[in-house]
Amino acid sequence: VLDNLFGIYVCYCPLLQTFISDTFPEIRFLAGIRLKVLEVPAIVELVEKLISVHLKTVTDVQTHHPINFVPFITQSLELVGYLLFTDEGNGKLFEKFALQSLNLLRCVIKCEEYKPPVTMTSALKIDITPPPQVLEACQAKTAFFSANVLCDMCRKLVTHYMILSKTELIQWEEDPEEFLKEEAESSYEYSLQECVQVVFLTLLNEYRLNLAPTVVSMLEAVQNTTASADERSLLIKEAVYKAAGLAAHDLYDALDFDAWFTSHLIGELSVTEQRYEIVRRRVIWLLGNWVSVKLSFDLLPTLYKLLVTLLDPQEKLAIRLTAAESLKSAVDELSFDEAAFSPYLSDAVTRLQQLLADSKEPRTRMVVISVMSVIIDAVKQGIRPHVGVLVHQLPQLWMEASSEGIVQGVIIDMLTQLVRSLGYLSAELHALLLPIIQMATDVTK
Repeated sequence: VLDNLFGIYVCYCPLLQTFISDTFPEIRFLAGIRLKVLEVPAIVELVEKLISVHLKTVTDVQTHHPINFVPFITQSLELVGYLLFTDEGNGKLFEKFALQSLNLLRCVIKCEEYKPPVTMTSALKIDITPPPQVLEACQAKTAFFSANVLCDMCRKLVTHYMILSKTELIQWEEDPEEFLKEEAESSYEYSLQECVQVVFLTLLNEYRLNLAPTVVSMLEAVQNTTASADERSLLIKEAVYKAAGLAAHDLYDALDFDAWFTSHLIGELSVTEQRYEIVRRRVIWLLGNWVSVKLSFDLLPTLYKLLVTLLDPQEKLAIRLTAAESLKSAVDELSFDEAAFSPYLSDAVTRLQQLLADSKEPRTRMVVISVMSVIIDAVKQGIRPHVGVLVHQLPQLWMEASSEGIVQGVIIDMLTQLVRSLGYLSAELHALLLPIIQMATDVTK
């Protein structure tokens, strides 16, 4: 109700403007009160609800009435800047509070109505001067987002908020399939980690010239962190590498990826210390992000060899699964070099089949099967010598997935790719294919 009233009457009702303006100091006040009543859970819960309602009101007004929100841009940026990027403000955050604050920041940065006006020449001499509210919004953002503020925010997002939590590290060790599932499927609306990533990319997209050098400097700072470093340093390195992977497109002109790949990343994948595995896994993930952005054709054979080697059953499951997904990215590229990949095809198929056997979660099996589908499509008839290995587990997997229609659908997709690649040679698979086709087309089931 308030949201609708605000949109209609904000220009005519100073009371509503005052209400929104007073909400920002009220949020700060409530955040301070919460710290004083931490020993009384019932009151803490009530105060947290009040904070969430206040912040939701502000964010909803900005989302639905961005122009009317312009007078409050400075207050909103100062609030989230204090809460998210100062030590004092950090001490007042709880997870939902942080998530909502990040979301408000994202909304203000990304809002199209607040973008700087583009200089245009109109042949019809039409006045294209932006409305004064748009100019005011641009001025407010420019005043707040100085070069130093942007740099500090970027560093804080990466080295504080992107750091893996203790809970995530335990899950990485004890349930790698669930760890990877949550990382892949989480939403920025509900996951703090995912929201941090979205805000980081939003900032980088908006202020690339300022922030690309900052990300590169962070990479240089952690480059020599070795397996003997303390856990905090290793986690910071993992987070910085994550930022570099997320920002691959934005760093295209700022980072010599070929040089980094050959001088550092290849060597990091050979580190065997167990405590360094979280960094190794991030390097593998990073390669999958960069292969479609900036990796020389001459380096593709090296990449194929590395990724297939990392599918070895002796590696941890999380590393093998990440290597499989990065291999999929490398193969599913216009620059894919079939001749360079051919020496590793047999090992890739064998190890992917073993990975499929070692995977228990439906989502994980779908990922592995989709990797095999991409390889089949890429090598065409070159897959024929390996058909026996490829289809060996499928009958049993099909039966096990009888209650998982989505897994059976992925299996059918893979078989479709296999038939297309083999052409008339696929007749040798009819004993496997025909029962599946009969079951899949039976409308009574």
